[in-house]
Amino acid sequence: MQTVRQHVSGLSDCRYFLCGPADFMAGIRDGLIAEGVPEQRIHTEEFHAAARIHATMPQ
Repeated sequence: MQTVRQHVSGLSDCRYFLCGPADFMAGIRDGLIAEGVPEQRIHTEEFHAAARIHATMPQ
């Protein structure tokens, strides 16, 4: 959060868009909330690994 505070003035006035590993997003989200950013200004996008599809070849 130190880097964010150094580069962003008016933290609670901004919107935040987070994308990355779940633990990373949770940590940043918690830090932003602790800094007074309203939850509705924090947006996340989660990506999940697709299940591997095994194609069978005709014999």
